[in-house]
Amino acid sequence: RLFKTLQATFPFLLSVVGFDYFNEKIAKPYLLKHPPDSWSINGLGKQLPYWMETSYRGVDAMHLVPIAHMDWVFVEALVRPSLPPLIIPKEPEKLALLFETPLFLQPHVYLFQWEHDWIDIRQIFLKQPPQKGLRDLSAFLSKKSPQFIILFRHSDHYLMGKAISPAHWHLLQLF
Repeated sequence: RLFKTLQATFPFLLSVVGFDYFNEKIAKPYLLKHPPDSWSINGLGKQLPYWMETSYRGVDAMHLVPIAHMDWVFVEALVRPSLPPLIIPKEPEKLALLFETPLFLQPHVYLFQWEHDWIDIRQIFLKQPPQKGLRDLSAFLSKKSPQFIILFRHSDHYLMGKAISPAHWHLLQLF
């Protein structure tokens, strides 16, 4: 049951490495280090991306770590709260209050800077069932250029990821 939960939580990672590798080289060692500490299994994979950064020494770690992070963000963005939007007052004399109001991004907005277009690569891999063994990512990673990505939950409760300009990304990083 725990392996199946991790497989469902990390579908892109599973699709790249296959069931056997995922279970033996990722899920099992991760669960030995981070056993469930709650009756709810919703947060079971919360530490997996960080475990992969610090403890995973398997093949293709430099690509599998961002894949694990992205899978977890897709889960987290769905359950993070939405805060009330900024309300712009209609009275001109109250507009000055906006300059005193702290601004911040919604908790379900994530910003990434990657060398590859992981969002598109993820979509391609998720359309195919996981295979046996590690899949070769090299064909997808031939283009190497800075990618500035925003991932967020749309108001209609679906996740959206898209490229944004470096200027927009740097501006949003301020919040």
